[in-house]
Amino acid sequence: MAGQVTRINPRFCEILGGTPAHLIGRSFVEVTHPDAVAPNRAWFLQMTYGEIDRYRLRKRFRCRSDAYAGANLAVALKRDAAGKPNYVIAMVE
Repeated sequence: MAGQVTRINPRFCEILGGTPAHLIGRSFVEVTHPDAVAPNRAWFLQMTYGEIDRYRLRKRFRCRSDAYAGANLAVALKRDAAGKPNYVIAMVE
């Protein structure tokens, strides 16, 4: 829920130009184009406040080479048994 990568698949590592060891622990801000940070954060907050349970957006990700790769992002919030936000699943296409 802190917005950090905890698990990542090899294909997304290839897109970003890194390895799991390089990317795990980084925040979404570090791998997001500066213009996409605020909209992504706004949707994320709406989700954690219970206003929405998922969102999709098109955004650019910052690659290790400082280039940017455009992709579709789908994010869903998973809550614990008490209904509190537990973790987020994000899928990049």
